Amino acid sequence: MKLVAEARKESVQLTVASVFQRPRLIDLAASADREGPLTVQNIAPFSFLRINSDAERAQIQEEVAASCGIDESLIEDIYPCSPLQEGLMSLTSKRAGDYIMQAVLELRDDTDEGAFQAAWERVVQSTPVLRTRIVQHSQLGLLQVLVAADGIQWVETGNLETYLAKDKSASMQLGGRELVKQPGFNAFIQYLTQQDQEAATKYWQTTLASCEATMFPPLPSTVQQPVADAMLEHQCPPMPKSSSDATTSTLLRAAWTVIASSYTNSDDVVFGATTRGSAAMRR
Repeated sequence: MKLVAEARKESVQLTVASVFQRPRLIDLAASADREGPLTVQNIAPFSFLRINSDAERAQIQEEVAASCGIDESLIEDIYPCSPLQEGLMSLTSKRAGDYIMQAVLELRDDTDEGAFQAAWERVVQSTPVLRTRIVQHSQLGLLQVLVAADGIQWVETGNLETYLAKDKSASMQLGGRELVKQPGFNAFIQYLTQQDQEAATKYWQTTLASCEATMFPPLPSTVQQPVADAMLEHQCPPMPKSSSDATTSTLLRAAWTVIASSYTNSDDVVFGATTRGSAAMRR
């Protein structure tokens, strides 16, 4: 990642993926020449839908609009969900309130409320992924729907605790209000659709063929589905500078691996981790 960052300072375009794919410097240099400068790719709306005609697209658009409870004219784009999104929606439907974060920020007394709200309206208008909803389609599965900016639904309340409790209870549902995501998500979906899923499955099946990992922590036989009933937060201080190229997240995962190995008395440790997808090709 440091190499990619330094290369970009010199107007040399590399990706993290290309560094791993071409470990020899001569191959990497040739690859950089062929790739050329990174450009923003304009992806045509509705181009990810597996359809054969405008009439079929209009039918899907009508069904999706009905699921969202909006007019068809407000739909700017429709594309598939990522596997992570599908998993989170599935888990959230089983346990309301999971994977929802609330952050309370205190504004200064001299804050211009009108300007503050206008700034957020501008952010939502210019950031399509802040206007995304997820719906279930009978044939295409889970889809995310990009809705045209129609103004933020501002809520005023006299009791913060009451508002937070009510907001928390309004869990994410299919066709519901906007999910907060990062911009340019349709480009990430395009990257995912271009991956060789069969090769990925074969790789992990081969890699984990002899794995003898033990579940940690172990669950009683009476527990079929664990439910989190508490939350622990810890803010880590900045890591001291080191000559190592390992990132903080890598060190934390390594530490957890050592702990799990110690408690399970096993050299094989497997656990799930969500990444931000920084290795994805950005075009």
